[in-house]
Amino acid sequence: GINAEYMGIQMTSLKLVLSIVLVALGTGRLIKLTKRQARPLNDPKSVANLNEVRMEHFHIDWNIDFESQTISGSITQRFRAKKADIRHVVLDAASINVEEVLDQQGNRLTFDLNESERRLRIELASMTTLNQEFSLKIRYRTKPTDGPDSGLIWKKSSRILYSQYFPTFARFTAPLQDSPSIKTAFTGIIRVPKPLKVYFSANLVNQTDEGEQNAFYFEQKLPYPTYLITFIVGDLVKQSLGDRTSVIATHDMIEKAAEALRDTEGYVESGEKYFNSYDWGTFNIAIVPSDSYFGGSGTSSLLLMSESALLGDKEETVAKGLARSWSEAFITSSNWENYWINDGLTVFLARKFLSDIYGKDYAVTLAAVGQQKVRVTVDRKDYIPALHQRSELSTEVLAEKSLQFYLQLEKLLSSAVFQDFLRDFVWEFRYQSIIDLDLREFFSSWTSRKLEPEEAERVTNSVHWNSLIYEPGQPTIPFNERSDEIRIARSLVSEYLSSKGRRSPRNINQLSGFSIPAQVYFLGRLLERRTEVTKDVFSLVTKNHHFAQIVNKEVVFAWLRLAISTDTVSYTHLTLPTIYSV
Repeated sequence: GINAEYMGIQMTSLKLVLSIVLVALGTGRLIKLTKRQARPLNDPKSVANLNEVRMEHFHIDWNIDFESQTISGSITQRFRAKKADIRHVVLDAASINVEEVLDQQGNRLTFDLNESERRLRIELASMTTLNQEFSLKIRYRTKPTDGPDSGLIWKKSSRILYSQYFPTFARFTAPLQDSPSIKTAFTGIIRVPKPLKVYFSANLVNQTDEGEQNAFYFEQKLPYPTYLITFIVGDLVKQSLGDRTSVIATHDMIEKAAEALRDTEGYVESGEKYFNSYDWGTFNIAIVPSDSYFGGSGTSSLLLMSESALLGDKEETVAKGLARSWSEAFITSSNWENYWINDGLTVFLARKFLSDIYGKDYAVTLAAVGQQKVRVTVDRKDYIPALHQRSELSTEVLAEKSLQFYLQLEKLLSSAVFQDFLRDFVWEFRYQSIIDLDLREFFSSWTSRKLEPEEAERVTNSVHWNSLIYEPGQPTIPFNERSDEIRIARSLVSEYLSSKGRRSPRNINQLSGFSIPAQVYFLGRLLERRTEVTKDVFSLVTKNHHFAQIVNKEVVFAWLRLAISTDTVSYTHLTLPTIYSV
């Protein structure tokens, strides 16, 4: 009943505190949760009354139905009143049918579900007192939806279902406070038809046989933002890649996936070497169909990766997924206007990991591709907004601009000192949501404590916070390093253009052995010089390097951009999976 569930939530809160202490003891560091001046929460993408009540834990109890493409069940949430005399709880909710709402005594409560505003308003039985804890249980069923804007992607024919909550789509599968300002531990029971299995961004604690269904019990002890919660359902198998890494895929894909991802354990080791301990248990990578809408999604306990990414730019996808364990799951922006804090740090850490694993040249190639995308955007006179003005949907150009913020700080402090700063910064705000002012204040206090007075003053005076964060325009730090692949790519482009497509360059076979980022750079270099790209040049490049047959989304996208810019392509041969792979 509701009281038993409420007591279970209370026990989970105690276990959360104990788990945080154990994590601290395991790292040899004493945790003292940071006490900061409370700031009002401001998230325009959420209609929840975040400044009045706060979700501190939730428990889901779901049944997955592939025939109707719906999820039915309940969510039980524990709240704490941040103010006295609160009479309503307002939650984010979209495309769901609410059956009833119960308080912890089992009383049915009055509610109003407004679909157009994506809001569920619940009237409490009595006014709250300050810091009062209370629990609500909501029974509901999702409406049949599918696609990247619904939070769920159903593959009915293959009976695969997976989530895509970024940025604000958790509310499509449960009514809750769907804001990055809210981080909470959670538990769940998910029932699926046999022989299907469930993998979740939480620890599996039990599995039971319930007749025609399998039931999976999960627990995430550490606070987590809703947009990073990830799950996948299907007739899937799991194979270990190392002590703390594994891959999940269909039976016919598992061996291929395990071979392609055999280096994954090294990513975790590299992450811990640069940062600190990986606290999220096993780093699982689940492979989803190649016609998916993304290359990679999720982090920490479960990263979803498309088949096209597995065949192509898997290195960067894995590196970014792992980096989010520190850059997003550990610390989280309080709203989407501050997401640049997470986004730039994710790219920064991913390239550090890749440089450690594959060498500096690989990371240099990735950086060159990123800078190239910025140049192309600026050349086309596209507007690059200020970091705090960006929408919640991350774009690669804005991610590169966010990265520039961290590169400037690293340049001011030196790589070693900046590494110490990042470790302390993430540790200081672990399991919390922050805004740019938190970062700014911590940087100032950290430099004053760690550096000599004159050096601290020089560094803090050199950081132009307002221009970096609040002014539009391109990044200001030039990138001049070039890897061997970049030099060869530039030379090939020059030869193609000088011959006007009448003959092939001498070393065309070198490109076939290039990394995915280098192939993207090669096509991007042609795009930068698109006024020189004739139909003969485009046709020869496509023929020599088989770009029309490549399925990797990054390469396909770069090739299509070049084709569109030079008006040299017919779209009749492009299949739907090819478009989706972009």
